Amino acid sequence: SSAGVAYAVLERFELTLEQLIQDETHSTNYLAQSPRARLRIMHDVCQAVAHLHQFDPAIVHGDIQPRNVLFCRVGEAKLCGMGYALREKSPR
Repeated sequence: SSAGVAYAVLERFELTLEQLIQDETHSTNYLAQSPRARLRIMHDVCQAVAHLHQFDPAIVHGDIQPRNVLFCRVGEAKLCGMGYALREKSPR
């Protein structure tokens, strides 16, 4: 029994967009040859930003760059690196 014990479960990430761009074996096979792959990455990042902007006040990431885009095993791009994130003052 593990009553009273908390566990943190973290998703495993295989590589960053920065690594994917710099590693010619991956980028040649994946990014350079697949417009659909590039669109999926942009879609995933835009979804993450849209989610942050839904909060009231909105959260501004402030540091979107290739090293802050991680890929999990199924190929989904996830946005990380929230160290510069700010909460915008609500105009309401």
